[in-house]
Amino acid sequence: MILQNLFIFSFKRIRILAGIIAGIVLFWGISYGLRYIYVEENEWNRRIFNDLYFSNENIDCLYLGSSHVFSAVNTGILDSNNGKNNFNLATGSQSLIESYWLLKEASRNNSLSHVYVEMYYMCSTGIAGNYESSFSIKKTWAVTDYMKWSLNKVEALLDMNKDKAYYMDALVPWIRYRDKVFDIEWINACTTRKNDKEYKAFEQSETKLDECTGKEYETKYYPKGYYYSSRELSNLYMERNRDPNEMELTADSQKYLRKIIEYCQERDINITLFATPVYDCQLVSAENYDFFREQVSTIAEEYGIEFLDFNLIRPEYMITDKCELYRDMNHLNSRGAEYFTVLFNEVITSSEEEIGEYFYSSYEEKLSNACPQVYGIYSVSVNDNKTMYIAANRDSDLEYSIIIKSEEGEVILQDFSTSKIFSLPKNWTGLCTVTWREEEGRDEHVLQVRL
Repeated sequence: MILQNLFIFSFKRIRILAGIIAGIVLFWGISYGLRYIYVEENEWNRRIFNDLYFSNENIDCLYLGSSHVFSAVNTGILDSNNGKNNFNLATGSQSLIESYWLLKEASRNNSLSHVYVEMYYMCSTGIAGNYESSFSIKKTWAVTDYMKWSLNKVEALLDMNKDKAYYMDALVPWIRYRDKVFDIEWINACTTRKNDKEYKAFEQSETKLDECTGKEYETKYYPKGYYYSSRELSNLYMERNRDPNEMELTADSQKYLRKIIEYCQERDINITLFATPVYDCQLVSAENYDFFREQVSTIAEEYGIEFLDFNLIRPEYMITDKCELYRDMNHLNSRGAEYFTVLFNEVITSSEEEIGEYFYSSYEEKLSNACPQVYGIYSVSVNDNKTMYIAANRDSDLEYSIIIKSEEGEVILQDFSTSKIFSLPKNWTGLCTVTWREEEGRDEHVLQVRL
């Protein structure tokens, strides 16, 4: 009788356990189907994680950071130059909390020898550096969606979704698309894309049209996280969407930068911080880039590691204001990446004494040592009012004339003057021509920008 009762009790427990397992399997099966139907995939991350998980070769050197990294670091060139397996685990606008958990994910199945962490101010200051904001939380889903299930993924989900209200959206991607439940057009677009041969093969290549020049350019995903683009920077205009007063490395960013460094040092993994070069109009518009750079340098010095800021590179090694090296003001193109990768490998294999010869001590020093130059025009919008600024490497000693031209005709906004600030007629679009020269000088230079 006792044995019979034990058998019945055990059988009930087995049935309950089997029911739970069946429920979990059914739930994830349904979730997989709903994800296929509704979720718009992050194509870049999907390909990178596929390479990460299905490569049989150990990763020696890992690169973490934003799109600056996957646009600038050509892993194929590095493999040839240093004889190691180099891997870009860089994702769009990657924050340092994302870098930390991606570092842990990569180190689970790889014996890392060196980790390179990019420090881009737009990803670690202001709202992007506040890891409890909805902006930062939602952005992390593009990373955790592609991580394999493990204890590390569970810990990452809990850490990066600091507000419990986001747990379900983070855990089950298709829930975020609840407003698309009956959107047939959306469903067709998603499923059509996922049936594409290129999608299934984890390939990506496109021919695109540059709206400014009318020229076609090529883009392509290369294995191990390198983004190829043949586009060349043509229109030297940008909108500044960051307050110069927000150049401080946030407390959250500092915390996770320290966690990254300490994680590596505790495991005898070499670590280097670096910044890829951006077109100078971008940094001039930031107004106080050196303030951010000094904060990163202080933490690097505290831990005895290098911070290689290629925005401070001397012109004899790389001229950072050449338009032909960039696809836009933020990113190098394929030609720039090839140039930069060779230089990067040269620098990181140099001695500590030699490394110092490559760089200026500050961005301000770099600008003051360069010949007078105008890099472009940037705008700042406040309450729907847009103010235009000429981005130059001199605060004085240069003077500018400004002419705007549209279908309605040509207007002289400013005769030669030292003022670098101007306003446009409301809703105006067209060609802006800035002619600049040194004060009382004869040599004139012309910059044309389409606004």
